[in-house]
Amino acid sequence: MNIKQHIAQRNLKEAFTYQGHSTKPYDTQATVTKAEDDIAWVHIPGGISETPVQRSIDAKVGDTVTLRVSGGSAWITGNLSSPPTDDTAANDAKEHAKEAKVTAVRAQGTADGAKNLADKAGSAAENAANAAGTAGTAAKQAAAQADQAKTDAASARNAANKVNVKFSSLIRKTDDGIECGMVPDASTLTDGNSVIVPAALVNTDGSFDVNLITYTNTSGTVSRTKSVRFASFGKEAVIGETNQTHARIDTDSFDIIDADGSIRASLGGATPLLQIGKFTFTNRENGNLTLQLN
Repeated sequence: MNIKQHIAQRNLKEAFTYQGHSTKPYDTQATVTKAEDDIAWVHIPGGISETPVQRSIDAKVGDTVTLRVSGGSAWITGNLSSPPTDDTAANDAKEHAKEAKVTAVRAQGTADGAKNLADKAGSAAENAANAAGTAGTAAKQAAAQADQAKTDAASARNAANKVNVKFSSLIRKTDDGIECGMVPDASTLTDGNSVIVPAALVNTDGSFDVNLITYTNTSGTVSRTKSVRFASFGKEAVIGETNQTHARIDTDSFDIIDADGSIRASLGGATPLLQIGKFTFTNRENGNLTLQLN
């Protein structure tokens, strides 16, 4: 019991002592005048002041509630308001969130039927979010669970969409620098579906970004629909175990330069695809991109 609850309980006992009630249990009705955390203040007919009670059932200001009074304590046993305030929607949201979480984990763990499971997880997450929007006291907790379920469902859906999708290596010069990554084949990505794959972008100032790129198949045409940067390295950033190794833009290529100024790896220019030397960019079949120290 925290300090606020302790004080409320002390005031409750004093109020009942002042009003001359015995400790024999009895039931009564009252109107809620104030509500905070798990304590409500009510006005009991015949009483001269507000009385703090345990809000064991959700109630808001103005609600008419039934009380159980015993031994100097009182708690709400029912809500007679119409419609009554309760946490039914919030509890529903919690159940939807739990369902979405379990389904999302199952979808990530298996390739067979992953698309259907991911769709179910997404649907359950939407139900959780909708229910949380109309919830009472437990709405914040339910909404948080619903958001996590939506995240898990999105991850599961992306994993499911990658099943049997073929990728091609991508390296190109852009207005921002040189980008390398992978792009899905339109013939293997179902129309209307999207996949998220990482891509490396070497900026013209020599800094290095890692982005998450969303590709969507729309009527047979795969296009980039979203790009989110989730990691960035300065042009003098230390990479791997080589001290003072950094990235550099040189005409149309991306070079890894060591502390002595020597080129340890090169990307673009006259060098085939993703090279080699001290460092290697590796495009995985599932669309993941890694930079490793040889």
